[in-house]
Amino acid sequence: MSGDFSRTDLEALHRSGRGKLVVLGLVLVAALAAAGWSFLKPGGTGNPEELHRVMVVSPLSGRSIPLADSGFDAVEGSFAAWISKAEDEVPDLEVDGVEAIMVVADRFGYAWVIFENPKDVDFSGLEIEGGVPTMTETTRFAVVSAGDLAFPHRMTLNPEPSKVVRDTTTIMMQALFAQDEMAEITAEGEALGISALQLRDRVSDAVERVGRVPTAERMAEKVVEQVVDLLSGPERTEPKPTLVGHELEVTKPIPLPNGQVLSIAQGFDLVSRDGVRVELDLDKTEQFLVGAPGSSAADREACTALAGGSVSVRDSAKFWYAADGSALLIKTVSDGLNLWTLAADAPPCGFVHAGSVAPALPGLGDGAPVPQGVSGRVARAGYVRGQGVVSVVRAGHDEDMVLGMLDGIRLSDPRWIGDRFIVAIASSSPGGLVFFDVEQPMLALGLSSLLFDGASDINEFAIGGTPEAPALAVVAGDDVARLYALTPGSLQQLFDNPPVDAELAQLEPEAVRQEREGLPTVVLMDTNAFDPKLVTATGGPRNVVVSGDGSKVAFRVRGDEVDAVEPGDSEVAVASMNPPEGGGGVRVMTLNALKDYTPRFTADGKHLTFRTRLDVPRTEWVITAGRVTALE
Repeated sequence: MSGDFSRTDLEALHRSGRGKLVVLGLVLVAALAAAGWSFLKPGGTGNPEELHRVMVVSPLSGRSIPLADSGFDAVEGSFAAWISKAEDEVPDLEVDGVEAIMVVADRFGYAWVIFENPKDVDFSGLEIEGGVPTMTETTRFAVVSAGDLAFPHRMTLNPEPSKVVRDTTTIMMQALFAQDEMAEITAEGEALGISALQLRDRVSDAVERVGRVPTAERMAEKVVEQVVDLLSGPERTEPKPTLVGHELEVTKPIPLPNGQVLSIAQGFDLVSRDGVRVELDLDKTEQFLVGAPGSSAADREACTALAGGSVSVRDSAKFWYAADGSALLIKTVSDGLNLWTLAADAPPCGFVHAGSVAPALPGLGDGAPVPQGVSGRVARAGYVRGQGVVSVVRAGHDEDMVLGMLDGIRLSDPRWIGDRFIVAIASSSPGGLVFFDVEQPMLALGLSSLLFDGASDINEFAIGGTPEAPALAVVAGDDVARLYALTPGSLQQLFDNPPVDAELAQLEPEAVRQEREGLPTVVLMDTNAFDPKLVTATGGPRNVVVSGDGSKVAFRVRGDEVDAVEPGDSEVAVASMNPPEGGGGVRVMTLNALKDYTPRFTADGKHLTFRTRLDVPRTEWVITAGRVTALE
């Protein structure tokens, strides 16, 4: 019989029994062939796998919740829990470990198994297409295909985590959407079939979440660009200030007596949890770094000699430093208050631990402690039993020296001049300044605020120069704050022969010299013996500081007279301590829309460091950047 059948032949066969057997045989052969192909084709043994069904293997609970909230059918359990589940659900289970977990996934129709911390998992029992991918320190999740998708298994890992979008759920989803079937529904412009469209609609929240990552990264880059532009672009002065450090850093710059600048710096990254808003992720430590004035962030070196080079933010560190940077006080929860000192000829990070500083006795330490580098002493203003005092303690010692004890007068803001003399503000009616000598603790010299055009009080002051030729910058004024320069002459001579009003001393000796049994004598100096010079009567000067040689004063100012374009923010300015008659000669060093404040001179007087407050765009954060500008 030939292999070709005509219609007549088929009809004849059909009419005969032999024909019936032939047709039946053909049908049977076809059915057996189909059954054999189905048996030989690799496939799962349990429920059909569905792409929205996910198993999570994690030591932590809660990983499946965001998946479920995003449309996935997600379950979770620890590695050991899934092994136990496999033993309960699958009789005569012949495999263990990862293989047993994959059996459970196959049995219940889960298409994907997500393993957290996959570096700790042995995948050698699985046939994985291309082998197990190389894992790095940033590998948080591995996704393994299961059931019908597992011949062989395919494994995908999370990519390098974004520096901007850091939440664990997004990282986990990135590993999941790296699988081909899941990646398909995230690709733009792809023509999808019905089932893929249904899957994308079901897990649309997850698709959107993964898609936010590049959007958030572009947004963060834009914010960084805006920060850089704000800190360097809109200045209307020359030379333009430069950063102390880098743009993603909160910095306190402190000029040191050896010419370097110490930075107390806390770095941060810009992060986003929703791809819409940006937040700051601050480093967990504050670093101590040193560099030359105006040097780049990369040129700074770690200052490990100072408290090991860093402090943890958990220690809630507070810092106080001498005006010339020769001493730094660090208070932490773990170590208390410690003093570090630096000599003028010390190397860039030549700090020495001078010792711990005893806590102030009740009432003796109401104000901020003020360190002095050479002597290792710390001064604190206080008010005890109705008396204003300045207590002085040396690092490593417990006993306080108490100065002043002025009845009904509160003292504040003590300032060292050299290692021996202290000047503080006295609040009374009228107020003024009080001079102390730690070598003559039983004598205090008072100078009335009336000296400064009849001001009733002193707002703030700074002191520079040397004890032999001190220079004071004083802010005073009842209606308008004015800045004055005062050079009172040698402090040693001042204490040896205090200038007093001779006529008043004869008429009312108690008004000039208050002799108190067992207490320091207070001498009220004659204001006519001093000649303050007006530096400026505009701009509301604050944050005054005097250069080391006493020749210049720097301060913060604001207002229309300072900057008609941006009058609402503060700028830093410099003036001579020997101003022309009536004031003048003020040089504004910054003109911008930022708040610049707390200027400090470098040791050689050629640079000015200061701090700048900046509202980070698209956030609710305000950072403080350190900046520096050249004066010559």
